[in-house]
Amino acid sequence: MKALLFSCLFCTLMPLTAQEVKVEILPAEIQIKTAVLPAPDADKDGAMVYGYNAEGTLVVLRKGSNNLVCIADDPRKDGINVACYSKKLEPFMARGRELNLQGKSSEEREAIREKEVAQGSLKMPDVPSMLYVYYGKS
Repeated sequence: MKALLFSCLFCTLMPLTAQEVKVEILPAEIQIKTAVLPAPDADKDGAMVYGYNAEGTLVVLRKGSNNLVCIADDPRKDGINVACYSKKLEPFMARGRELNLQGKSSEEREAIREKEVAQGSLKMPDVPSMLYVYYGKS
């Protein structure tokens, strides 16, 4: 009897645990406004902005007219984390996103990029660049 009860309970609850949690993707306008929060006021309107489409893929939401690139908050992660940086850092940042898609850990991404910079295959700016970040817990 216990085995039958357990089997019924298992079969009833199993589909609930197997369902994928749907993440709400905010409208592009809201993603853009949030992404540029850390940027200096004078640079917000001209910043290029990456955000997420309906499938959750990182895409360009707005082409920029100045030297700043901003990235909207990842809706799959808890809290908020938005950043803006110089276009000169884009190759470095893009490589980090590429390695992230490959499943590399934060430590692995840093080690790989450090090695590539040292080898000269990943270019870094010749002058210091600024990174603006807002983050917080949910």
